[in-house]
Amino acid sequence: MSPKQAHVEEYPMEIMDLSQDFKHSKTFDLTLDEDHKCHRFWVYLKCMKWQIEFRSNSFECFAAYFKTPSTWSAEVDFEIRAYITNSVRMDHFAGRFTGANHVHFRPLKLHEHMMREKLTSMRVEITMSVTYLQNFGMIHDYFDMLPAGEDTLLKVEGKLIRVSKRYLALMSPFFKALFYGELGNNQEVYELPQEKYREILTFLRCIYPHRQPVTSRF
Repeated sequence: MSPKQAHVEEYPMEIMDLSQDFKHSKTFDLTLDEDHKCHRFWVYLKCMKWQIEFRSNSFECFAAYFKTPSTWSAEVDFEIRAYITNSVRMDHFAGRFTGANHVHFRPLKLHEHMMREKLTSMRVEITMSVTYLQNFGMIHDYFDMLPAGEDTLLKVEGKLIRVSKRYLALMSPFFKALFYGELGNNQEVYELPQEKYREILTFLRCIYPHRQPVTSRF
Protein backbone atom coordinates (compact mmCIF):
# COMPACT_ATOMS: atom_id res chain seq x y z
CA MET A 1 0.00 0.00 0.00
CA SER A 2 1.47 3.35 -0.99
CA PRO A 3 1.01 6.34 1.33
CA LYS A 4 -1.55 8.99 0.41
CA GLN A 5 -0.08 12.21 -0.91
CA ALA A 6 -2.38 14.37 1.21
CA HIS A 7 -1.33 17.80 2.41
CA VAL A 8 -0.40 17.59 6.09
CA GLU A 9 0.68 20.03 8.78
CA GLU A 10 2.77 19.61 11.88
CA TYR A 11 0.62 18.51 14.79
CA PRO A 12 -0.50 21.77 16.45
CA MET A 13 1.01 22.68 19.80
CA GLU A 14 1.33 25.90 21.73
CA ILE A 15 5.14 25.93 21.62
CA MET A 16 7.21 23.93 19.13
CA ASP A 17 10.08 22.49 21.18
CA LEU A 18 12.74 21.05 18.87
CA SER A 19 14.28 19.00 21.68
CA GLN A 20 11.03 17.02 21.69
CA ASP A 21 12.00 15.69 18.26
CA PHE A 22 14.46 13.43 20.09
CA LYS A 23 11.87 11.86 22.39
CA HIS A 24 10.66 8.31 21.80
CA SER A 25 6.99 8.85 22.72
CA LYS A 26 4.26 11.47 22.23
CA THR A 27 0.52 11.70 22.96
CA PHE A 28 -1.95 13.53 20.72
CA ASP A 29 -5.42 14.73 21.74
CA LEU A 30 -7.91 14.79 18.85
CA THR A 31 -11.64 15.24 18.29
CA LEU A 32 -13.65 13.46 15.60
CA ASP A 33 -16.77 15.30 14.48
CA GLU A 34 -18.48 16.57 11.33
CA ASP A 35 -15.84 19.25 10.82
CA HIS A 36 -12.91 16.92 11.57
CA LYS A 37 -13.70 13.54 10.04
CA CYS A 38 -10.04 13.03 9.19
CA HIS A 39 -6.87 14.22 10.93
CA ARG A 40 -3.67 14.40 8.88
CA PHE A 41 -0.46 15.58 10.51
CA TRP A 42 3.21 14.78 10.83
CA VAL A 43 5.47 14.59 13.86
CA TYR A 44 9.07 13.82 14.76
CA LEU A 45 10.03 10.96 17.07
CA LYS A 46 13.68 9.96 17.53
CA CYS A 47 14.51 12.52 14.83
CA MET A 48 12.43 10.55 12.34
CA LYS A 49 9.50 12.13 10.54
CA TRP A 50 6.18 10.28 10.70
CA GLN A 51 2.92 11.07 8.92
CA ILE A 52 -0.36 10.05 10.53
CA GLU A 53 -3.80 9.83 8.95
CA PHE A 54 -6.57 9.10 11.43
CA ARG A 55 -10.27 8.47 10.75
CA SER A 56 -13.05 6.84 12.74
CA ASN A 57 -12.66 3.67 10.65
CA SER A 58 -8.93 3.59 9.94
CA PHE A 59 -5.47 4.55 11.18
CA GLU A 60 -2.50 4.94 8.86
CA CYS A 61 1.09 5.86 9.63
CA PHE A 62 4.13 6.01 7.43
CA ALA A 63 7.76 7.02 7.93
CA ALA A 64 9.24 9.79 5.82
CA TYR A 65 12.98 9.23 5.83
CA PHE A 66 15.89 11.22 4.38
CA LYS A 67 18.82 9.52 2.64
CA THR A 68 18.66 6.55 5.00
CA PRO A 69 19.93 3.07 4.08
CA SER A 70 17.34 0.63 2.77
CA THR A 71 18.27 -1.70 5.64
CA TRP A 72 16.76 0.54 8.34
CA SER A 73 13.92 -0.85 10.47
CA ALA A 74 11.71 0.41 13.26
CA GLU A 75 8.99 -0.84 15.58
CA VAL A 76 6.34 1.53 16.91
CA ASP A 77 3.64 0.95 19.53
CA PHE A 78 0.30 2.71 19.11
CA GLU A 79 -2.37 3.08 21.78
CA ILE A 80 -5.72 4.66 20.94
CA ARG A 81 -8.09 5.70 23.74
CA ALA A 82 -11.56 6.73 22.59
CA TYR A 83 -13.84 8.43 25.13
CA ILE A 84 -17.33 7.07 24.47
CA THR A 85 -20.06 8.44 26.76
CA ASN A 86 -19.02 7.18 30.22
CA SER A 87 -16.46 4.63 29.09
CA VAL A 88 -13.08 4.47 27.39
CA ARG A 89 -12.38 2.11 24.52
CA MET A 90 -8.70 1.19 24.15
CA ASP A 91 -6.96 -0.28 21.14
CA HIS A 92 -3.29 -1.25 21.30
CA PHE A 93 -1.24 -2.45 18.34
CA ALA A 94 2.30 -2.40 16.96
CA GLY A 95 3.60 -1.34 13.57
CA ARG A 96 6.77 -2.59 11.94
CA PHE A 97 8.55 -0.41 9.40
CA THR A 98 11.51 -1.07 7.09
CA GLY A 99 13.23 0.75 4.26
CA ALA A 100 11.26 -1.40 1.81
CA ASN A 101 7.89 -1.13 3.55
CA HIS A 102 7.31 2.03 5.58
CA VAL A 103 3.50 2.07 5.82
CA HIS A 104 1.28 0.65 8.56
CA PHE A 105 -2.53 0.50 8.16
CA ARG A 106 -5.01 -0.45 10.87
CA PRO A 107 -8.81 -0.66 10.44
CA LEU A 108 -10.80 0.83 13.32
CA LYS A 109 -14.45 0.59 14.39
CA LEU A 110 -14.89 3.88 16.19
CA HIS A 111 -17.58 4.94 13.70
CA GLU A 112 -19.72 1.99 14.85
CA HIS A 113 -19.51 3.18 18.45
CA MET A 114 -20.41 6.72 17.42
CA MET A 115 -23.47 5.49 15.50
CA ARG A 116 -24.59 3.16 18.29
CA GLU A 117 -24.20 5.85 20.96
CA LYS A 118 -25.56 8.55 18.60
CA LEU A 119 -22.48 10.69 19.18
CA THR A 120 -21.80 13.81 17.13
CA SER A 121 -18.22 14.03 18.38
CA MET A 122 -15.65 11.82 20.06
CA ARG A 123 -12.45 12.71 21.89
CA VAL A 124 -9.52 10.43 21.08
CA GLU A 125 -6.00 10.21 22.51
CA ILE A 126 -3.25 8.58 20.46
CA THR A 127 0.07 7.61 22.07
CA MET A 128 2.85 6.76 19.66
CA SER A 129 6.09 5.22 20.99
CA VAL A 130 9.18 4.17 19.04
CA THR A 131 10.37 0.98 20.75
CA TYR A 132 13.07 -0.07 18.29
CA LEU A 133 15.13 1.72 15.65
CA GLN A 134 18.08 0.27 13.73
CA ASN A 135 20.47 1.68 11.12
CA PHE A 136 18.88 5.09 11.12
CA GLY A 137 21.32 7.18 13.14
CA MET A 138 20.86 10.26 15.33
CA ILE A 139 18.92 8.36 17.97
CA HIS A 140 20.91 9.56 20.99
CA ASP A 141 19.36 11.91 23.54
CA TYR A 142 21.53 14.78 22.35
CA PHE A 143 19.88 17.65 24.20
CA ASP A 144 19.94 15.86 27.54
CA MET A 145 23.70 16.59 27.50
CA LEU A 146 23.36 20.37 27.13
CA PRO A 147 23.47 22.63 30.21
CA ALA A 148 20.16 23.49 31.84
CA GLY A 149 18.86 27.03 31.48
CA GLU A 150 20.20 27.50 27.96
CA ASP A 151 16.81 27.34 26.22
CA THR A 152 15.04 30.33 24.73
CA LEU A 153 12.06 31.08 22.48
CA LEU A 154 11.99 32.30 18.89
CA LYS A 155 8.80 34.03 17.76
CA VAL A 156 8.03 33.69 14.06
CA GLU A 157 4.69 34.71 12.51
CA GLY A 158 3.16 34.73 15.99
CA LYS A 159 4.28 31.15 16.75
CA LEU A 160 6.83 30.11 19.36
CA ILE A 161 9.76 27.73 18.84
CA ARG A 162 11.84 26.58 21.83
CA VAL A 163 15.52 26.21 20.94
CA SER A 164 18.91 25.76 22.61
CA LYS A 165 20.80 29.08 22.67
CA ARG A 166 24.21 27.46 23.06
CA TYR A 167 23.73 24.95 20.26
CA LEU A 168 22.45 27.51 17.75
CA ALA A 169 25.24 29.94 18.70
CA LEU A 170 27.80 27.23 17.92
CA MET A 171 26.16 26.45 14.57
CA SER A 172 25.29 29.93 13.29
CA PRO A 173 27.09 33.32 13.48
CA PHE A 174 23.70 35.02 13.22
CA PHE A 175 22.33 33.27 16.30
CA LYS A 176 25.63 33.79 18.16
CA ALA A 177 25.27 37.55 17.58
CA LEU A 178 21.55 37.46 18.38
CA PHE A 179 21.95 35.64 21.70
CA TYR A 180 25.37 36.73 22.96
CA GLY A 181 26.62 39.60 20.78
CA GLU A 182 25.71 43.22 20.29
CA LEU A 183 22.25 42.26 18.98
CA GLY A 184 21.38 40.28 22.09
CA ASN A 185 20.07 41.57 25.39
CA ASN A 186 19.15 38.34 27.16
CA GLN A 187 15.51 38.36 26.10
CA GLU A 188 13.01 35.67 27.00
CA VAL A 189 11.58 35.76 23.46
CA TYR A 190 13.51 36.70 20.31
CA GLU A 191 11.22 37.81 17.49
CA LEU A 192 12.23 37.25 13.85
CA PRO A 193 9.78 39.51 11.98
CA GLN A 194 11.26 38.96 8.51
CA GLU A 195 11.13 35.15 8.60
CA LYS A 196 8.48 32.59 7.67
CA TYR A 197 7.55 30.02 10.32
CA ARG A 198 7.76 26.97 8.04
CA GLU A 199 11.05 28.13 6.51
CA ILE A 200 12.76 28.85 9.85
CA LEU A 201 11.54 25.53 11.27
CA THR A 202 12.97 23.64 8.29
CA PHE A 203 16.23 25.59 8.59
CA LEU A 204 16.54 24.76 12.29
CA ARG A 205 16.00 21.07 11.59
CA CYS A 206 18.78 21.20 9.00
CA ILE A 207 21.33 22.45 11.53
CA TYR A 208 20.02 20.46 14.49
CA PRO A 209 21.32 16.86 14.47
CA HIS A 210 18.41 15.52 12.38
CA ARG A 211 18.34 13.77 9.06
CA GLN A 212 16.51 16.73 7.55
CA PRO A 213 18.62 17.48 4.42
CA VAL A 214 19.58 20.75 2.83
CA THR A 215 17.90 20.69 -0.60
CA SER A 216 17.65 22.96 -3.63
CA ARG A 217 14.13 23.94 -2.56
CA PHE A 218 15.33 25.38 0.76
